[in-house]
Amino acid sequence: GYGLHHALRHVSVREIVAALRDLSAHRIALALLFAGGSFLAIGCQEYFALRTAGHPLPFRKALFGGFLAQSIGHQTGFSVAVGGGLRYRFYSAFGVNWRQVAKTQASFSGTLALALCFQLSVGMLLHPALFNHAIELPPALTRGIGALLGLFACGVLALTARRRPVMLFGESWGVPPTGLVVAQVVCSVLDLACLAASAWVLLPTELGADYPTLLGIAVASLLLGIISSVPGGLGIFESSVLTLLAPRYALTAETFGALLAFRAIYYLLPLVLGLIALGGLELWHRARIRPG
Repeated sequence: GYGLHHALRHVSVREIVAALRDLSAHRIALALLFAGGSFLAIGCQEYFALRTAGHPLPFRKALFGGFLAQSIGHQTGFSVAVGGGLRYRFYSAFGVNWRQVAKTQASFSGTLALALCFQLSVGMLLHPALFNHAIELPPALTRGIGALLGLFACGVLALTARRRPVMLFGESWGVPPTGLVVAQVVCSVLDLACLAASAWVLLPTELGADYPTLLGIAVASLLLGIISSVPGGLGIFESSVLTLLAPRYALTAETFGALLAFRAIYYLLPLVLGLIALGGLELWHRARIRPG
C-alpha cells in the first residue's frame, strides 16, 4: 500500500481510466493467451502431482482440479489450506483419499517453491542490479545470495534421489521420483514464464521493460506474496513494477493501467470462472447423491 501510494501520488484516477481505455484489443488478446498458457501449465503440474501422490487421474480432471484450486485458493491468501480443501472436494469423488490429496498439495507447493528459487537465483546471478531501485546491494553480494538459493534448490532436488521413505507426523511419506519432481518444476517454470509474459505484453513499449527483467520482478513478487499471505499478492506485484522499473511521470498512469488490466485478466477473471466451476461441482455432487 505504501509503495503504491508513493508511486501514484501524482496520478489521477482519470489518467488511469484513460490508460485502460487505450489498451489495444491485440495486447489484451495476447495477455489472455499467455494467461491460458499459465493455467495449462498448472494443469500439467497437477497431473504430475497426482501421479507423485500415487493416484493418477486423466489430464482433463487434473486440469480442472488444478484450475479450481489455484483460481480460488490463490485469492484467499491461504492457498495451501483452501487449495487442499478444494482438491479434496473434487478428487474424493474419484477415490482419492485425504493422504493422497495432502501429498498432491505438498508436491504442487513444493515444486512451485523450487521453481521460484531456481528462477530467482538465475535472475540475481545474471541481473544483480534488478532490485537497486528498492534496495542497493553490492553486485557480488546479490550474486552470492543467488548462488546460495540455486544451491539450496539443487540440494532439495538431489534429496529426491534417495529411496527411503520419510517419517512425518507419524506417517510414512515416500520420496517422489526425481523424474516427476523435475517435470513439475519445469511446468511451474513455464507457468511463471507465461504469467510474466501476460503482464509484459500489456506494458507500454515506451517503458523499455525487457521480458527477463519483468520475469525476475514477477518471481520476487510472487515469493513475497506467498510469504506475506496477502490475498492474490494484491498490490505487491504492482508496487514492485512501479518501484523497480521506475517509469517516468508521463508513463506512470499507463503502466499502472496495464498492471490493473493484468490483474483483471490473470486473477479476477479466473476467480469468477473458478467460482462458477465450484458451483457446477456442487450441483454435480448433489445430483450424484440424490436418491432415485
